[in-house]
Amino acid sequence: MNDKYQPDVVVEHNDITYLIETAKGSGRSYEAYARMAGISSAAMSKIRSGKYRPSPETLRKLSSDKANPQGGVTYEDFMKSLGYAGESESDADQHSDTLSQYEKEITSQIYTALFEKEILSKKVNDDYDRRMYDLEIKLIDRPVESWFFSYLYFSPVRRSDPGLLYKELGKIMTADLGGGKVTIVLNDPQVFEMFKTYERKLSFRGELSLLMYDMDLKMFTGEYYLANAVEGDVSREIYLS
Repeated sequence: MNDKYQPDVVVEHNDITYLIETAKGSGRSYEAYARMAGISSAAMSKIRSGKYRPSPETLRKLSSDKANPQGGVTYEDFMKSLGYAGESESDADQHSDTLSQYEKEITSQIYTALFEKEILSKKVNDDYDRRMYDLEIKLIDRPVESWFFSYLYFSPVRRSDPGLLYKELGKIMTADLGGGKVTIVLNDPQVFEMFKTYERKLSFRGELSLLMYDMDLKMFTGEYYLANAVEGDVSREIYLS
């Protein structure tokens, strides 16, 4: 159908994923690069996925002589790719703290909403791919067994920029959900409203929704589905807002 939408994934040369791959080089693994830089493999995975905006301190580690970045990648390159250009390091560090708090708030609100809506869940599974998702919840007596959450934070420099969501959708729509559901949580009301155009219209076949989080109100304020596992079948839909 002509109204189906399939977003493209475009990796720019100043993209953090591209820079990490270049800095790693062809002769070592991401784990080895992380170890040499003095950061955890989990942190490296989240940076590569674009789901975590590292602090300037972490970027200094990745660009240090000890880390031995390849391809001429510098600290300034990393800073520019993440929108830190023009910010003081103190402002950038404050932004990193805001992101960390944002992720904690969302996780807490998810569990609160599950409790309030009497949606029973099992212990969080720690074996999922953290490069793709920030949280997985196992549901009990629901048509969807696994519920994956991806957190997107729109900083002041990325405000109302749909590119971040386009990229995240591109990754998710190439993944196998195994019958589960994915919810992308975001904090930008303009982008949230913009994508309502594609409500239940994506060509992807899987349970996929957007969930709006208001950082001032500290609550979820809206949710809608972009796609269902079976076109036109809404019987597996579950909402937190």
